[in-house]
Amino acid sequence: MHSVLTLTFLIALLTGPDSSSAIAYDVDVAASRLQVKTYKGGLLSGLGHSHVVRATDFDGVIRFDPKDPKKSSIDVSVPVKKLELADEVSDSDRKKILSNMHKYVLKTERAKKNETIRFVSTKFDPVEDGFEVTGNLTLAGVTKPVKVEMRVRRGRTSIKTSTKFDIKQTDFGIKPFSAALGTIRVANRVSFDIDLVGKLASDE
Repeated sequence: MHSVLTLTFLIALLTGPDSSSAIAYDVDVAASRLQVKTYKGGLLSGLGHSHVVRATDFDGVIRFDPKDPKKSSIDVSVPVKKLELADEVSDSDRKKILSNMHKYVLKTERAKKNETIRFVSTKFDPVEDGFEVTGNLTLAGVTKPVKVEMRVRRGRTSIKTSTKFDIKQTDFGIKPFSAALGTIRVANRVSFDIDLVGKLASDE
């Protein structure tokens, strides 16, 4: 009888509530910044333009474990329809650029899975100036692993993470947009610039 009780107690310990001390923070969109920059390329690149695209709305949760930072995580989702052009251009140019982005780059009309850009971390490694974060980035319906350097600053009831990293469009099955027989085109490299501010989740 004693051995049965001991076994039951051990099972309860192993299957009970998560012992992680990670603190959950909901991303505050108004205080955060998530933008992407594209670059011009081609023989006539002087006639082209670099563009900055900004997310106006997104969802995310940052979980930070002060006792064991390796157990921290980030999950952020951006609806493609909430992307806007940050450049100062005419209304007609803005409409055309966004239309090309949806049709040829993000391919939102082809599949529902293309309507969301998402990053889900899989690993947090402390380094000298912050963390090296590994995760899966989904773009245009294709998911690829990426590794980024991230700084984390914690306050009493908030947290801020900052990162900048580049990707290649072709790694996600995207053919960089081009015009004039390819003499004017968007470069393969795309730069992400992200500051996420999280506020303590309501259930914490």
